[in-house]
Amino acid sequence: MSKHQRRKGNAQAASSSHAAELLTNSGYPLQIVTFGDCEPFTTTSLENRDAGENLFDAEIQIALRKTTKRDLHTREKGLKELRRLIDEVAFDDVRKSFKHFAVLFPRLAFDATATVRSNVIRVLGDYIKKLRRNCEPYLEKVLSYAILMMHDSYSQVANESKSMLVDCFPNEKYGILIEMFKEPACVIALKFISGKHSLLLRCEEEETEEQRYVRLASQSLQYLHWFCTQSLSEEQRNRIIDFFNNRSYRRLLTSSSQIVSATMILANRVASLLNGWEVILNSALPTTALAHLDSVDRNVGRASALLILEMTKANVLFAVLDIDNAVVNRVISLIKRKKNFWNHISTIFVPVIKAVLDKKVAIEGQELLKRILSAFFDGMPWKLSFPCVAWVNTFAEFTEFGIWWTMNRCANDLGVIVDEFIEKVWIAMKCTLNWNDRSLVKKMMHLPGRIISKWFRNSQIADRLRNQIQGHLLNELSSTGLLIEELFCDRVEPVWSHFITQLLTHVHASQKLIYSVMEKCDDDILNKINSEIDLCQAISSKIDWKDAEDAALLLLKLLIKLTAKLGKPITEFYKTNDELTSIRFLIAFGLLDKDRCFATQFITDDLLLVRAMRFCVRQSDLKRWDILMDVATSFPYFETTLQQVLVENCYQIDQQLLITVLNKRGREISEHLRSKLVDLIVGQFFELQEPSAEVINETVKVMVSSSVDMKSVAQTISNKIKSTDLLQFDCSDIEIATTIATSLPSSSATYFIISTADLVDKLSVLDKTYGLEIMDAQECLASPIVKSLFNENVDDNFTLLPHLGYAVFITSYLDMVLEEHMRYCTTSFLYAVAVSSLASINTVCDEKLIDTGASLKNLINNLVLVNGQLVENILSECISLIAKGNESLCLFITLRSLANSLCAEKVEALFKTSSKNLDPYGITFCSAALRLQDASSVCDDYCDPYISMKYWTGRFEIASSSENSVNLLQLFTQFMVEGRSTLEEYLFTYKMEDGEKQNVFNCAILRFLTRCCPYLRQMDTSMRDFLCCALITSFESANELWGQCKSRSYLLFSSMSVRLFNEFAQMIGNTKDDVELAPFRQDWSEFFCPTAQNILLIWFFGLTSYQENSRSIALQNALCLSISYITEEFIRTAPLPSVFDVELDLLNYDEHLQSIIIPLHALINSPFPDVQIAALKILKLLTKDMLKIQNKQNEENNLGDEKLPSNYQKRLPVPFTRILDDTVIGSCILPPKLLIWDAFISSLSVNIIVEVTDIAKRDYWNEIKSLLPRYAFRLFYSTCGILPAVVRQWYIKLPRATATICKSFVTKSISQMIWKAECSQFASREIPNKLKVRLLRAARQIVAEYDLEDSTMTLTIEYPVDYPLSIPLIEDERAIVSRETRRKWLLQLTMFLTHQNGSIVDAVLMWAGNIEKHMEGAEDCTICMMTVHSRTYQLPRVRCKQCKKRFHSDCLYKWFDSSNQSTCPLCRASFR
Repeated sequence: MSKHQRRKGNAQAASSSHAAELLTNSGYPLQIVTFGDCEPFTTTSLENRDAGENLFDAEIQIALRKTTKRDLHTREKGLKELRRLIDEVAFDDVRKSFKHFAVLFPRLAFDATATVRSNVIRVLGDYIKKLRRNCEPYLEKVLSYAILMMHDSYSQVANESKSMLVDCFPNEKYGILIEMFKEPACVIALKFISGKHSLLLRCEEEETEEQRYVRLASQSLQYLHWFCTQSLSEEQRNRIIDFFNNRSYRRLLTSSSQIVSATMILANRVASLLNGWEVILNSALPTTALAHLDSVDRNVGRASALLILEMTKANVLFAVLDIDNAVVNRVISLIKRKKNFWNHISTIFVPVIKAVLDKKVAIEGQELLKRILSAFFDGMPWKLSFPCVAWVNTFAEFTEFGIWWTMNRCANDLGVIVDEFIEKVWIAMKCTLNWNDRSLVKKMMHLPGRIISKWFRNSQIADRLRNQIQGHLLNELSSTGLLIEELFCDRVEPVWSHFITQLLTHVHASQKLIYSVMEKCDDDILNKINSEIDLCQAISSKIDWKDAEDAALLLLKLLIKLTAKLGKPITEFYKTNDELTSIRFLIAFGLLDKDRCFATQFITDDLLLVRAMRFCVRQSDLKRWDILMDVATSFPYFETTLQQVLVENCYQIDQQLLITVLNKRGREISEHLRSKLVDLIVGQFFELQEPSAEVINETVKVMVSSSVDMKSVAQTISNKIKSTDLLQFDCSDIEIATTIATSLPSSSATYFIISTADLVDKLSVLDKTYGLEIMDAQECLASPIVKSLFNENVDDNFTLLPHLGYAVFITSYLDMVLEEHMRYCTTSFLYAVAVSSLASINTVCDEKLIDTGASLKNLINNLVLVNGQLVENILSECISLIAKGNESLCLFITLRSLANSLCAEKVEALFKTSSKNLDPYGITFCSAALRLQDASSVCDDYCDPYISMKYWTGRFEIASSSENSVNLLQLFTQFMVEGRSTLEEYLFTYKMEDGEKQNVFNCAILRFLTRCCPYLRQMDTSMRDFLCCALITSFESANELWGQCKSRSYLLFSSMSVRLFNEFAQMIGNTKDDVELAPFRQDWSEFFCPTAQNILLIWFFGLTSYQENSRSIALQNALCLSISYITEEFIRTAPLPSVFDVELDLLNYDEHLQSIIIPLHALINSPFPDVQIAALKILKLLTKDMLKIQNKQNEENNLGDEKLPSNYQKRLPVPFTRILDDTVIGSCILPPKLLIWDAFISSLSVNIIVEVTDIAKRDYWNEIKSLLPRYAFRLFYSTCGILPAVVRQWYIKLPRATATICKSFVTKSISQMIWKAECSQFASREIPNKLKVRLLRAARQIVAEYDLEDSTMTLTIEYPVDYPLSIPLIEDERAIVSRETRRKWLLQLTMFLTHQNGSIVDAVLMWAGNIEKHMEGAEDCTICMMTVHSRTYQLPRVRCKQCKKRFHSDCLYKWFDSSNQSTCPLCRASFR
């Protein structure tokens, strides 16, 4: 099977075991296949053997056969299977198979693929390890090849070959083995090299014969190189030498670079043998080596250079190569050519030049030196790719040798030769600057110094050389700065002092260079320079802040150091009269390090540090500030200065600056200043966007190392959380506080945990603030504390946010820090549960606290309520606090929250265990909170009204918290019998003075009656009448004080009354089909409901003014919900206080409509969404009325022949335009303009977008975020369905990116819904008998067919996928009407769907109407040429008295408006 077929997937994986099984079952033995052309012994490998020796395990036979295949993967698989089978099959089968493997081994050992070669050597090792002595007869066939494999070009094969032989033949056996088989291996290698070995023939597809020869010849040459390093006999040595005497070796010199390099290396080794040089010199190798010095192959070049070098050392180079024509010309040519071969052969240049000069006389030598010196610079490239390192090393070596040779051979011409060399050295120095390698610059700059120190110390030549270098450096100083730096990189010798003096006064000397050189000068040199010039003045004149500030700082540092050493005042050379100069001076002073003590007299000025600090603070310069803090120890007035700067900047300093102060000087400053810094640092973490935990941890570590009091840190964190107001609140502040707190030492936890005393104070504050909300939401009116809270007015200026934030913080903190010790933090968790319970009350947590409240709730659920033991501990702590007289309402809701997480039996058991210390009041309180029946609750005197009120209050509250309807109705009946008579005169009336017991009782019974409303059917007539009377009496009593009283008791009383109405009205609606309750419903509608509705409307319209004086969210929510139960008829006729508006009065808005609309304007703009939605419901009821009034003169319902419309454009009502034109951005959750649009769209459609009850729920704050997007979606959907043309025009004007998003949204979400709605309209609308409509929903097509008795007219409308952004496609079939008529009808349909917000149903009906009127002979309008008007669907009715033609009234008005005259379009007769 070919490779192509196998790639196609036709081949199946071979299985040796399966093939062996087939062979065994067949009964025929398998004869092994051998290679007769591998070696002479292979043909006789199976001769003179017992036939049974060829019979062995079939799987091994198959594996061996696979190794002979041409396919690479098959050979690999066969070898791997062979390794496995050697371990698995019988020993005798392995023994028998080895002789066949030995035959195959040579071919596999030199396989084209390294993986095969690697695997075959492993197989051989497995055979030898298993067979041991039994394999000896065949080892001689394979070990020679194994030894040759130790020099395989693939290192893994070579390593594995050696490792296999070492493992199989340990210790001295390995040496014996090598000695025995190195000679046969040498013979094989020589055959490979000479091309005479049979294995050179290609058997695989992976390489060509030439590639195979190169690989095996290279491997053989490497082996021969190793072979020559061993101890050789004379015969072995002669065999190697004879090979080079044979001309067949020349093939190697013209082969691949791999073979050429290996041949050169072998020749170099052969030269070390006896008579080796003779055979090498008589060969073509020297000439070839000289020619290959510039080979592009680095191995060839390196090997050739090595051979030339050895010939030079052996003094045989010129024995075969002409010194001038061959060697000198070749060397100079190579030096001139600056190519990459320099990296491989540069080491031979100087030795060869030296050997050449040894053969020359002095004059010839000088000329040759000059030629070679020039050659070094001929064709000098400036590219970085040039082998510059080799060039510099060779040139330096040649320069030193050239001067040495001149001294010894041409002493008289030494000066001239040295000058020439120095000029070239200077050129070389400048060249090194272009190569961006400072090591080369350094080496070249120190070359003259080495020459001087070797041969010219204290001589005139040395002075001349030095002066020449100095002259060059100064003359070209603008570009030689780096050279001078490297010249003085270690130290400055005294002989260079005059040069440095010149350098200081040179105009081109840079600041960096001056500093670098002066730092290397010792005191003696400095004094010598100062004796020649004013050193300090010279340094001062070199300081240039515009050039490079870092270098200028170094010079200033040097100036400070020198002035201190020379005893001069620094102010003579540097002025510190402003902030910038001051900070620069102190930074330079800080750079002095160990020399700082010598210059302390320069920083005695107080203003110096003040100015420097001011600069760093204003620039937020952390780098300079850090240096400034390092030198702060030198200033005794540092702390005073720091305080002064803090005050000047109002403590608004960059955080990193403060952290640096704390880090470097925290232990030295006072405790007061340290605490202030900590407060500033921690406070700034809350001002950052997202401070990383790593930065916070590092800052805390700085605080700890600075001995900061962790209590001050904890207090700062707590104050930050508690002081956050509602407008600035960010949940990330809590995360930051938690991160900082957890980074503090664990001992700091005591500063965050809430103590019992602190907890009592916090709960007391919460009671006074949120008592009304708790009493409204929870059945806690029987608690004694209620009485003390009832008389207090509501506090408007308070928010739960600080408590909520701290509760989230303390819970998260305790979870991360004290997870194993939570039981010791019961009071903190109790506080968190109390705040969470408070936040869950709808009227407490507004929309800005939803996320934080949800976070706290999740923490409580996941950390507290899942821990049963912790819940029990908190519950016990609550009861313990109550036993001590702390009957807080917050404890009431906490107990109820905890009880909800435990089973009833567990709650009762815990209460019995913990209630031993409770007094009767405490037992009553806890029983109510835990919803347990108080057995001790008995009425002492039914005749005493106040005792009876207290008794019934407790009973009502317990019953209200129960879900058992039987208990509710039983208690209702019991009260009617036992309590009503005594309390008749107190029932449902609010008393302002000294009536708190009565008010508490009435609030409790109103709540109880609200709970009883769902069981209206089970009540008798007296109970129902009692309910109605309770409702009306409480409303009238509360209405008398509406707007006057702000006490909690009044607000709660009013709220309970409204809730009773809501529940009662809902039950009336739910029982509308109940016949038995019909009389009761009639009484409710006629006598009770109008009074209640009237009061509710008055209260609702007065919400705006009332909210300014009272915080009544609970009452507000109830009032908004009640609007859903007030009938439309009553809203239109309700007697309301009169309110007037001048503009509305002029537009003829009646008195009642104004009384409703004017308050609605404020309510629509309310910040509370429930108020907005309730106002929207009323607004929707009145929108049509306002549109009619606003456009009264435009509405002509029954136009006669002579009547014309006076105006065409419709106007929005004035209340709408006032809101739409309002540019003030308020704090409304629902945008008022969105609500106005909703009301307008609703007036155009019979569908209601969103019911009020969908949003005005008890927990609407938790749903408002999800409801608002849904509301906006529904409103956009309605707009698309009702006003598609308006949406289309809006879409066309959108930017491209926005339009793309809009189109995608409409296609996916809107268009499909409108299509379904259009389809459903065909089922609900009245269709003419002759019209048939088919809906092809999959194709989104509407096919209308109009029956004309003898024919049919067909209209097809295709609905686009992005409707209404695109226009529907309209097609019709030919029919009996004229082409012009069809065209008119299609044009009318297109205009109708494109510009007039028409629906598909209306379009089809208009098309059918045109056909019908056409068939009846109705007259077309002469203006629009249509029978049925596309907007009003009216026939032409307005007739001209002169020509008797009829027109559509709207078309005629357009004609009047465009022509500016009221004449007939046809006869021009006047219509007036």
